[in-house]
Amino acid sequence: MYISSQVGGKIYTFGSYRLGVHNRNADIDALCVVPRHIHRTDYFNSFYELLKEQPEVSDLRAVEEAFVPVIKMTFDGIEIDMLFARLALKEISDDMVSVGVLNTYVLFLLSRTRAESRMFATS
Repeated sequence: MYISSQVGGKIYTFGSYRLGVHNRNADIDALCVVPRHIHRTDYFNSFYELLKEQPEVSDLRAVEEAFVPVIKMTFDGIEIDMLFARLALKEISDDMVSVGVLNTYVLFLLSRTRAESRMFATS
């Protein structure tokens, strides 16, 4: 059984890879979306340790203190930057992207972040 079926998380690509405009040496930007019962500490501790055990993973590093916390790694020769997003949902379903639920959450979070950054910029 895969860990994702046990905890309910999903991984989505975004950026140039998702748009199909990446080049051969570009990294892949990914977003690990998890339900409400998974916490950031789980991502940077348990998930990080799980990745460390995978033979395909090298150059693994967690950058928790960054403005956008990320796990960076090379997976089977491909550089990946994986961000973390915890949604206030019981589970992350397979059809979230197709029905636009994830898009709605992302837009909400982006608008909230923009509002907060404007607030701090004017202070």
